[in-house]
Amino acid sequence: MNTADLDRLWQRAARRIVSIDVTGAHDPLPADLPNTTVRAIATLDDGARIELFSFGAHEPPCPTDQFVGLTVDEARRLMGAR
Repeated sequence: MNTADLDRLWQRAARRIVSIDVTGAHDPLPADLPNTTVRAIATLDDGARIELFSFGAHEPPCPTDQFVGLTVDEARRLMGAR
């Protein structure tokens, strides 16, 4: 990997989160689908949308507003520390 490749990787990781949409958060959990996954989709400052993380619908909700303003790496580290 050359310097330009490393710079592109750093720039991609350094993008900031401007909003987060949580899919499936308010959907009732069907009895026959106990492992339904909830996804946190982040919109970044360059307009890109990525899946930030996912968790089971049976897990406690995550306060996603704490991730706004962080980089993707910072948000994932913070989620991992929970």
